[in-house]
Amino acid sequence: MKIAVIGAGIIGITTAYELACDGHEVTVLEKTGAAAESASFANAGLVAPSGMLPLSMPAWPVTSALHFFRSLGQVAWKRKISSPELRWLWQWSHAGQSDTFLANRDCLQHLYAYSQDRMHQIAAAAQLEYERSTGQLHLIHSEAAHKTLQPRLAALKEAGVAFLEIQPEDAKKIEPALQNTETLHSAIHFPNDEVGNCRQYALLLKNAAQKMGVRFAFNTTASHIEVTPNLAVAIHGDPVARTYDNVVICTGGPSHPALAPLKIRLPIASISGYTLSAAIREPLNAPRSAVTDMNSGIVITRLGNRIRVSGGAELGGNPATQDPKAVQSLYKALQNHFPGAAHYPSGTQIWKGSRNITFDGLPVIGASEIPGVWLNLGHGPHGWGLSSGAARVLADLIMKKAPAVGTEHLRADRRPG
Repeated sequence: MKIAVIGAGIIGITTAYELACDGHEVTVLEKTGAAAESASFANAGLVAPSGMLPLSMPAWPVTSALHFFRSLGQVAWKRKISSPELRWLWQWSHAGQSDTFLANRDCLQHLYAYSQDRMHQIAAAAQLEYERSTGQLHLIHSEAAHKTLQPRLAALKEAGVAFLEIQPEDAKKIEPALQNTETLHSAIHFPNDEVGNCRQYALLLKNAAQKMGVRFAFNTTASHIEVTPNLAVAIHGDPVARTYDNVVICTGGPSHPALAPLKIRLPIASISGYTLSAAIREPLNAPRSAVTDMNSGIVITRLGNRIRVSGGAELGGNPATQDPKAVQSLYKALQNHFPGAAHYPSGTQIWKGSRNITFDGLPVIGASEIPGVWLNLGHGPHGWGLSSGAARVLADLIMKKAPAVGTEHLRADRRPG
């Protein structure tokens, strides 16, 4: 079949690769000038089963989305909440029912495990050599924080996620360069979590996909999708729409131009976060893999010869406008935990990117209400970790094959409760 994939981030590239593996004629349409230029550009790099609990987990101590995002990092409300965002917040508040959570947890657990395995298979088959490391430490600063985490740890244990609660001195054995451990109450080690350079992997997989015949059309904006007389994608600046047998949308939030004429309403909101990337000054002072400060929600990861610090959350506002306080918090966390590890501020890259997240934390994967139009989006902070599995599931659905992971809870028309 002739298939168009809209979006050349990690989701779009893995989708194109899997479709090419099935023998389809694939074209990737990307509005920017290169692959992995948006949410995949400089994310934290975590492939972390420890973070795979759905957004709607009922064990969160409060019921407001504001407090949820504070548990991930400091949230900033940059403008009045729009009607779609209010609708999303309402859906989130009704998504924490126990039965719904358990079903969503099982779905996300299976998809994450499947995706992690599929990513390793692809990397081996395509001989992709990218920056990666294993393991993640969660730092806990108080008895109260430790107690608050117990429902989440119980849910992770029930889901089969491996972890070990350890003392501060044991955390130093795992991350010898970690400082100020005397202020810690304890730590949690997740041995099966990974850190990987998402953009590097995406670019390598893009090259592999091109060798299989996938075409990439950059600086190509899909203005809308036409459904009559044939399925076609209208390209900004082109007089004639391009016809396809199927179209897969792997980019944008609920207001993406390609979705607007189709009147597809998705349960998605866009949350912006920050990363700081700096060259390592002294390897002995740098982390070996990933460290998350549970108090601030800031994540520090090792990517080859660089350190990346990630955190912050903003709802609304201009993605191109940076908050100096949010950026400063990243510098402060790096200096506090790994002083002397990086060259900064000279040569430091500060990046702000948006992540599109559904009300329940599960992605949207599958058919839309429009025949031939498929969706693979809304992966939120798990995009890198879920990309390979989500792509394979979507490719199987297009081929009318039963995917390895159930998709009932991934439908675009699902509702809370």
